[in-house]
Amino acid sequence: ALAAASVPGFARLAQTLAAGVAGTDHLAAARVLGLGRLRLLWRHVLPNIAEPLLLSVTTAAGTALVALSGLSFLGLGVQPPGYDWGQLLSQGLDRIYAEPLPALAPGLALVYAALTFQLLGEVLAGGAARRGRVVRIPAQRSAPSGPAEDGQVLQVDGLTVELPAPAGPIRPVRGVSLSLGRGEIVGLVGESGSGKSLTALAVADLLPYGARASRRTLRLLGTDLGALPRKERDRRLATGLSVIFQNPASALNPALRIGTQLTEAVRAHRGTSRAEATARAAEALRRVALPPSLLRARPYELSGGQRQRVMIAAGLMVRPGLIIADEPTTALDVTVQRQITRLLVDIRRDTSAAILFISHDVALVAEFCERVLVMYAGTIVEALPVGRLAAGARHPYTRALVASVPDLTADRGRPLPTVEGAPPDP
Repeated sequence: ALAAASVPGFARLAQTLAAGVAGTDHLAAARVLGLGRLRLLWRHVLPNIAEPLLLSVTTAAGTALVALSGLSFLGLGVQPPGYDWGQLLSQGLDRIYAEPLPALAPGLALVYAALTFQLLGEVLAGGAARRGRVVRIPAQRSAPSGPAEDGQVLQVDGLTVELPAPAGPIRPVRGVSLSLGRGEIVGLVGESGSGKSLTALAVADLLPYGARASRRTLRLLGTDLGALPRKERDRRLATGLSVIFQNPASALNPALRIGTQLTEAVRAHRGTSRAEATARAAEALRRVALPPSLLRARPYELSGGQRQRVMIAAGLMVRPGLIIADEPTTALDVTVQRQITRLLVDIRRDTSAAILFISHDVALVAEFCERVLVMYAGTIVEALPVGRLAAGARHPYTRALVASVPDLTADRGRPLPTVEGAPPDP
């Protein structure tokens, strides 16, 4: 009866904790990897909810022990000739003044057992938080990355995203068309709410629950993704495209070591052995100027800049043809920003991967991109070479964005120029 009564509470706790993990970026990436339901639960959900669940289990065990002993003390539990601590306490209570030990010992045993269960829960929860296999780093180095496929890496035509709303669906992205060639760096700029990140998530098939994407064409590395079965489409996305998320703290699983997260994709889709995948992960960390010893670390042990570099290293593991960098420098200081952008340029030069760089920073995009796509109110209003951004822009919104970039020649006695008004509500 006690066990049955505790089931709803445990079920509610497990559901609430799992729901908090289900919406994270690292679980969405694990789904794209093609991991099965049981492996998702065992590898990505349970490690992140195990600590509070174990504490609840051991607390409930101690509480149940006290409750069962209380029933026996009242004569409603174990009956003679059987016995437990509650019945021993009840029998010894009659002689407590003549012989106190038979009465006090069962009570002290109950207190000790309840505290032991609490301490056991702390130990098990701490072990679950530190759980993880130590990754051994082989001495060999991985082979250099191969070139991307010839022709267009990404072709998108007529992309529209719909989000459910009480008054009917809204369309924050409407009719977006873009293309990227091999080895090309294209910037996607626009203010917050213009639909940049939703466009990237729709291309990567990582839209939030309830959102729907439609398009006339979506081709990645020459393959029409819309014509593929779901499993094959996920495999093509997991190996041909990498996303560098804006917030690496949520994109990296806090319960898994860096080495495990770097090697998961190549082991799942390339059939790479553990030793080879670990060697490739060590090489990827070296390429982003991080020591291979970080393979043994967990994300919370790294700084923000280090986590962002780990995200880039994870993107290099499958040697993708397209890298989507969704505002990868927003939360970083200017020194680390410069390091990240130089790193992306080096990756483009070494691997011939195309890069879609999403940013609010027009000056940063103008510095290292080749083409610029300007997004406003869910549509791309202008596409032009970066050399024409300052003087050759034709759309008034593009000109307003460029005019808002401060420079050292501006009159310091006057307010900085801004874009008047606000974008329309989708």
